[in-house]
Amino acid sequence: MEPDAQSTEREREAAVDAALVRAETLRKGTQFAEAIRTLTEALDLGPRRATIYYRLGNTYVDRNDLERAEQSYLKALDIDPDYANARHNLAIVYKRQKRIDLFVKTSNEIRQRAMDQDLPSPLRKLSPRTRRYGFWALIFLLLFVLAYFSSRG
Repeated sequence: MEPDAQSTEREREAAVDAALVRAETLRKGTQFAEAIRTLTEALDLGPRRATIYYRLGNTYVDRNDLERAEQSYLKALDIDPDYANARHNLAIVYKRQKRIDLFVKTSNEIRQRAMDQDLPSPLRKLSPRTRRYGFWALIFLLLFVLAYFSSRG
């Protein structure tokens, strides 16, 4: 990156940081429209867009605009699928909307992602179904080996 591009990027990051702080202060002061405007303007700057959408979702929840909150959390997750707080808040929005099927699905995704973090990297790449089949195949193989050795002696 060229020196001017680096300084421009740092300036954008600083502007986004300032917008996030300002919007959070406005949100806590129940100045939701101004907080939303501040965050929307920050989206034009580029960096940390998932965080900005997450904060927009929080502001829409506080304003009881659950449809826009859902859209904001989904955008945050499109940008960063591992954004745990956005996924958690999305589940809460689904629960408040009484969309229990989506609440359960999202809650299961949260639980699955938490369990996946404990797996070694190569296993994380496998689908849950493949891991389940692999587990049962291993159990079957162990039972087969035990039966074979117990019958020999």
